This record gives sequence, structure tokens and C-alpha cells, in this order.
Amino acid sequence: MELTSRASRASHPAALAALWLAGSMIAAACGDNLAGLSGGGAGADAAGLPDGAPPAPDAGTTEPDAGTTEPDAGPPVTEGAQSGGSPTAIELVGDLAYVGVGPRLAIWRAPVGGGAPALVGQTSPLPGVVTGLVVSGTRVFVAERVDLAGRIHVIDVSDPAAPVETSSFALASEGSATTPYGMAVLGDRLFVADSQLGIVELDVADPDAPLFVELTTQLAIDVEVVGERLYYVGQSFIGGGVVGALDLTDELAPLGETLLSLANGFVVTPSDLVVAAGIDGIHVVDMTDPAQPVERFAYADPAGGPFARALAASATAAWIPAEDGMYVLDLTAPTAITLAGPFPLDTRGANAAASADGRLAEVTDRGELRVFDVAGAEPSALPSAAVTLCADCVGLAVDGERLVAADFAGGLRTGRADDLSLIGRSVEPTEQVVFEDVALAGDTAYAADWAFGLRIYDVTDPAAPALTGQVDTAGYPSSVAVVGTRAYLGESTNGGNLRVIDVADPATAAEIGSIATSQARGLEVRGDLAYVADGSLGGPGGLRIFDVSDPASISLVGFQGDGCGEALDVALSGTLAVVACSFDGFQIVDVSDPASPAVLAVIPAGGISSAWSVAAWDGGAALGHDFGVIVVDLADPRAPVTVAEHATSWTVSALAAPGDGRLFAGCGLGGVYRWPLP
Repeated sequence: MELTSRASRASHPAALAALWLAGSMIAAACGDNLAGLSGGGAGADAAGLPDGAPPAPDAGTTEPDAGTTEPDAGPPVTEGAQSGGSPTAIELVGDLAYVGVGPRLAIWRAPVGGGAPALVGQTSPLPGVVTGLVVSGTRVFVAERVDLAGRIHVIDVSDPAAPVETSSFALASEGSATTPYGMAVLGDRLFVADSQLGIVELDVADPDAPLFVELTTQLAIDVEVVGERLYYVGQSFIGGGVVGALDLTDELAPLGETLLSLANGFVVTPSDLVVAAGIDGIHVVDMTDPAQPVERFAYADPAGGPFARALAASATAAWIPAEDGMYVLDLTAPTAITLAGPFPLDTRGANAAASADGRLAEVTDRGELRVFDVAGAEPSALPSAAVTLCADCVGLAVDGERLVAADFAGGLRTGRADDLSLIGRSVEPTEQVVFEDVALAGDTAYAADWAFGLRIYDVTDPAAPALTGQVDTAGYPSSVAVVGTRAYLGESTNGGNLRVIDVADPATAAEIGSIATSQARGLEVRGDLAYVADGSLGGPGGLRIFDVSDPASISLVGFQGDGCGEALDVALSGTLAVVACSFDGFQIVDVSDPASPAVLAVIPAGGISSAWSVAAWDGGAALGHDFGVIVVDLADPRAPVTVAEHATSWTVSALAAPGDGRLFAGCGLGGVYRWPLP
């Protein structure tokens, strides 16, 4: 759907264009999560926008030009199946929790009386990962993005069990950068915080046909309506954020802002108090006069923190779900604020939080919906639920209908390959885990824990994976492979290594050999040879082939680094090695003579994209990149033929082809995808 304008307003086109372009370039250059604050920008006229901003017809126009507007084609068709992804946003309305999970909007029932949460309904996968949402009556506005291309989707939730998309639109023309995040609604007005464009105001009197109203130049990641003000949050270049206020009664004129340099989480109360938490502790700033903010409260743990990135508040209290428990601020008297806690509740890793009806709900980077009773002075835990197959699915292995995923901070996840449902999850060790890869052999799963070494799990009962062995290595493993009674670990940080672990008895697993590499990011073992995808940390990157027949005396057999500065993954197809070479694309390498590997062909990742992962089988391979998967026929390895392409909502960090005609992709924050092989 093409976005049109409700009205034109006076502005300064040249200044707005310069700020818009500068902000877009800065945010694009500095990474996905950076949003610089221009500060002081006034409401802007649509006619003054530079190329690529939301179009605006003449003043008074309320309908698109029939000669230039194409009909909305609706949501793209999604091949195959998808499940999982990171829970990124939440809003509570009555006993329903609206949650952004990977590329979907999911609706969960979280009973006011405290019963166990249950899934009510969810949308089909959207093109990108959900970045924000807001509920307005029977519609939910959902923001999603793929790289620097974002859209807003309008979802009809009048039947929560069957949410239906009614329209979607971008805030800028095709090819222009737009990354919408937080949103707020006031009556018929929708406000969208876009870290590339600024704050966009839309008329949603007809929610299925929004009309452009106004754009300000503040590059924000969240917005919140409080009284007659629109508060915005942006990230500063020195860390932390900026919180400012715009006048809702005066064309979003700026009223003032304050810098909270070391904060990660923010919330604004109905009494204009900004509550922030982060490295520098908890701070409360009174924005009654936005031009002269006054700090009303500050608390910091001597060791730093409390660490939190998602907060919630009412008019009289604020809740900070931190790494060490729940903190509660009594805001009844803004000049005499008191702090209680931390209460011993599991509040770690909160991505987003919301409060309503005496409850606090949060979704975490471990894929959980946690609910707390906060009606009294001391909060207590209510039943919670896992809301995703895996929250950050960076490693994947499939054997028949058994699926295991390395869920980064969430440990090991087990699921069913036929419907991509979650079955069980590992109990985390007391220390932090960072699972980056997983291998499956029979009833045993082997996880590469970047923060520790090798973890070994018995998955005979997939509902309760049991840790049966572990080896604390000296390095930081990112890849793992298993052949017979040996596990092979590839370490990728602070100097690479290939390590061999005897796992005949998981309880007494021990390292039996190692050799230095450059930066081992991926590996595959066949017979006595280990094929390592090496980065360039400790030497030139590329494909290294090692003889591991004697683990006590591992030796380098061959190396291919031409045109592959950063190898990230490798898979074998007969006498071919398929290597993901980051921005250099995918190499098809002849390894029939391991001492002299030779490149036969190079397949670009496509567009401005990086090669990340590979899977292979006799005569073919799957190639994972930033935006999806390419399936190729290798009958003629010098001239590979593309036979299928699949789009994904996030980087394809892992691929699995179990040999039964199915292909699985682990897409980090986008969850797991499955397709039939052609």
C-alpha cells in the first residue's frame, strides 16, 4: 500500500533534507541498533522531504493518485514452515499479551487471575523480524525490518485466535532506508519511531488506510504518549540514550530533552518522570519542564548496574526487571522516591516489558514470557511460559524428527522437525552460556559453548535434555563436529584452535589433541581429515585441511585462501568442499587432492550480502546469506545452477540437510525455517 498525505504543513525543506540524509548515513554506518539524535528538529512538511521519504500529495489530498498508485499485493507468500525467533516487543491489554516473536505477532492469554499463559493465535511470518508493536482497538500495528528496509503491518485482531493482516506500508519509497521500531497511538494518531527517518505521524482514522501527516527529524527508537506530550527515546553516540518531549498540541514542536549516557532501558510515567537503568544504575529525571530536567533519584550498585534494558511503570510505581532480580520504585511522591529490592525473581534478559492490571509481563532473550504480580509492595512470580522454539537460533542439527538448536544465551533447545514445535530445553549452568553451534549423534547432543568449551547432553528424553559431560577448554569455540567417539571443536576468538575431545564416556570427556588455526568458524570432519573454515585473526583466512588421524600430532595437509579472506563455514559434497567466504561469496573447491585444494567456481551471495553458512549433499548444496538461502545443483561444479531461492527474516547462520528431502535453516533472531528440497 502506498502511503499518502492528509495535509501539508510549513517547514524548512533544505534543513530537513540535510538532517534526514545525515541521520540515515550515520545509522547505516554505525550498525543495526544505533540511532543518533539530531535534537531540536521541528515538525516537517511532507513536501519538504528528500527523495525516499513518505510521499505527500498537494494540501488537502486524502486519496492516492489513481494513475500512480498500484494496488496493495498483500503479504508475500512464505514458502515452507517457520517457527521461533526472538521475543522483541510486548503489550498487555486485559488478559491478552501481544508479543512480537521473530517474524510473527503472537497473541498469548495471560490471565489476570494468574493462570498459566497459553497461545491464542499468531500471524503468518512477516518478511522481517518484528521490532515494535502497538494495540489500537481491534488493530495491532506491527513494525518489522529486514536490514534497512522496514514496513508497518496492520493486523486485525478482532478474533485473537485468527489474526489477519489487512494492509501494510513502508514509511519511505522503495530503496530508501527505513527502520521502524517503537510506536504509540493517541486517538486517530499513530506515531512511529524510525531510526533512519525520524518520528512519523500518521492519521489512522481508517486503520487499514493510514495517511501521512508529519515527520520530525529526531532519530528515535521508541515513543510514548503522556498527556499532551510525545516522549521519544534515541540512542546517543557516547552510549545510553536521549529522552525528549514533543508538543502534541503544536505540530510536535520540541519541548526539550535530557541525556542519560549510560542507560539501556527507559520508561516515562504518567507524571512525566523518566526512569532509566543501566551501567550507571537507576535514575529518575523529572521532565515536568522538559527544557529544565531535574534529577529526582539515583542509585547505583558499587559493582555497576543494576543492569536492565526493559522497564515498566504506572503513575505511582516503576518496575526494573534486572539481572539480579526485580527492583521497585515508589513514585507516589516525586520529591521523595524510594527503592525496594532486588526481590529474588528470575528477571534476567528482559527484551521488553509491559504493565497492566497489577501485573508486569516481560519477554526475554531466553524465549520466555514471564508474568509477575506487582499489585502489592512485594512482587511475586505468576506462571510463565516459553513462547518460542529458540530465541537466537545460531546452531542447528536434525536427525529424523529430532531437532536440536543452539540458542545462544538460551542454551540447548529440542524440538520436532515435522512441525518445528518446542519440546524441551536444557537447564542452564550457573554461569553464563553462549551456545554457537551444535552437533547431534544418536541420543547425544554436543554444544560449542563460546563462554566455556564443550557441553554434552543426553537427549534420549527430548523434553528434559540432561547435561552428562563437559570440557572447559582454553579458547572460545564457535563450531563443533562429531565422528565416532571424538568431538572436534573449532575456536574462533583470541587465537583460533582445532581441538579434539575424546567423548567415548561423556562423564570423563577429555581433550586429546589440538592445533593452532587462524580463527576456526566452521568445520566438517570426514575420515581422518578435518576441513576448517578459518577467518583471518591469526593468519590468512580460507579453507584449511588437517590430518587428525593422530590427535596428539595433528598436521596441516592443505590450504586454500585465494579469494576467501574470511571463511565462516564449510560443508562437503563428494570431493567438493563448499565454503562460505563472507563478502567474497561461496567457493566450490575441489578437494580430491587434499594437499592441493582448487577453486572451481564462486557463487555471489547476492546484492549487498554476506555468505554465512552452508549445507551440502551429493550433487548439491544450500548457501545461507544475510537475507535467505540459495539452493544449487553441483552436477557441473564449474558451473553451479541455482534451482531454488528462499527469503528469510534474518541472517542464515546455520543450515541442516538431514538427507530426507528437507532443508532447515537457523536464522538467529528470525527462528528456524524449513523447505522441501527441489
